[in-house]
Amino acid sequence: MIKDEIEKGTPLVMGPNAYIKPPPDDLDLSDEHPSKRMDLVKIQINLDDLLSEMPETKIYGMELEPFPYSEDEWLSMSDVEQEEAMQQIGDSRERFISLDELDSFLEMSQEELWAHYDRSSPLYAGDVPHVAIITPTGTIPPSFLEII
Repeated sequence: MIKDEIEKGTPLVMGPNAYIKPPPDDLDLSDEHPSKRMDLVKIQINLDDLLSEMPETKIYGMELEPFPYSEDEWLSMSDVEQEEAMQQIGDSRERFISLDELDSFLEMSQEELWAHYDRSSPLYAGDVPHVAIITPTGTIPPSFLEII
């Protein structure tokens, strides 16, 4: 449950999640993708102003690199093999990132960021770099949001 993860302090649920860049217009998203099932409103975060106002804000990166195993490969592994694989992966896919590292992702094109999106995956943006914006309050004040 999300409440349990919040109580444990799991970073990815400690603040709003955001794409680094939205999917390219010509990307064929799954029919199950939330953006196709719900009437969502696209917003943009003014991160520079947010960081000026709340300098304690941290950026937690997720899916920073594609998962190195297919679903079939992963499921065919024993628990011990999966544990060893996760130790090798370490924090390469998920960790707190610096603003310089975030800038390196922002310099990438939408196509580069979304290159490993698998429309058959049940994940919202599996293998697509995205972030959690963790402010001291756990929310982003509306003054730093803009509808796009």
